Amino acid sequence: MKRYLIGIAGLLLLSACNKYKDFNGDGRVSGHARIVGDLSDVAAIPAAGKTLYINPGTDSSTYIAQTVTDSAGTFTLSSLKRDQSYIVYTRYLQGNVEYQGSVSVTAGSSNAVLNIYPLYTNGISIRFTDSLGGPVSRLPFRLYTSPVAASVDSTLYASVSASSDVNGKYTAYNIATVKYYIVAKDSIGLLHRKVLDSISADPNKIIPKTVILK
Repeated sequence: MKRYLIGIAGLLLLSACNKYKDFNGDGRVSGHARIVGDLSDVAAIPAAGKTLYINPGTDSSTYIAQTVTDSAGTFTLSSLKRDQSYIVYTRYLQGNVEYQGSVSVTAGSSNAVLNIYPLYTNGISIRFTDSLGGPVSRLPFRLYTSPVAASVDSTLYASVSASSDVNGKYTAYNIATVKYYIVAKDSIGLLHRKVLDSISADPNKIIPKTVILK
């Protein structure tokens, strides 16, 4: 019985060693990760602070090592077997949306690009601009599903209360297929601007909308 237990322990140890045999070399992989949407006017953005995993071959069900991207989305994975093929991948949830991405690499490469895509069924993409077409960044706005609530414009009744990003954009995925009423206000000195607009979500695609603040 004692010999049997020793034999089992030896097999487990061998299995563990085989699992990490690709994580004791002098090769490394570096590159950058970016989040990519399917809208032509939305540029890819660095995937900052995201956990990436690596495994030999194409198996993304487990991993031998992990790392976290920096503020620019760059990453480096070391101690790999030189010239060995690996897969670098990630999966995570953000704002109730699942994001996934993977890329095949060879240890020794330094320009890997990991594209990460949101998985969704539909959504809306709103771009706020001024009367000359310039983006209005950091603009607070509300989305309502009732025109009456939109006319009152109270956050108590808003379905969404958010702000545009630095490019004047806001995107939401996997949303209810209803008509949304957009209310935004802005003041620059004595100039007061307000907009009341609407956008209808489609069940199967992303609907873009440009909202002009006058």
